[in-house]
Amino acid sequence: MKNEVKGVAWDSAGLLLASCSRDKTVWIWEMEGDNEFECVSVCTGHTQDVKTVKWHPTKELLFSASYDDSIKIWREEEDDWYCVTTLTEHSKTVWDIAFNQNGDKLASVSGDKKIIIWEISDPTFENVSEWRVYQNLENCHERDIYSVDWSSLNILATGGGDDSICLWTMNPITLKYELVYKYSKAHSNDVNCVAWNPKDPKLLVSCGDDNVINIWKIQTN
Repeated sequence: MKNEVKGVAWDSAGLLLASCSRDKTVWIWEMEGDNEFECVSVCTGHTQDVKTVKWHPTKELLFSASYDDSIKIWREEEDDWYCVTTLTEHSKTVWDIAFNQNGDKLASVSGDKKIIIWEISDPTFENVSEWRVYQNLENCHERDIYSVDWSSLNILATGGGDDSICLWTMNPITLKYELVYKYSKAHSNDVNCVAWNPKDPKLLVSCGDDNVINIWKIQTN
């Protein structure tokens, strides 16, 4: 890579590593033996910095989000990796993406202050390129939303440049996600990242431009 590396991610098997960069590329690496890696593909297609990469939790699919306002989905075909589709509903930088536990939904957050929840059109995953907007969440964060993470309890957490953290859950009747809590001053400056504990799904950690890491315990009924 010729510029800053902005993100890295392991696949679920721990054998493939993806990285993304300001040089607009996504690199895919394969583990070979003890601490040896071979670059098996350099994926091009984004027109601006690539901010993050995330592997699908159950399928060998890679998702990348970029300063070009898009999300691209990559799949291996004939020993190389290709973009199978591009999601373009955001109007500004896509800062982060996250999957729910079984991978049939994807959440993306952006400089347009929107949270978009996507779902795959074909639940059998026969057609991995068909993703559609399930829900648009707006009018909560007042500035760019920088981070999103999904807990195994189906609680969505977002953090942004308005110093706040928002929590969202699905209404069991409408099957739509609703804001259940907003920490307006979770940090004294931008919230750069939120992450759920994989063992304790009620434990959330956040970090910000205020040089602080906060650990939150979520109370649920």
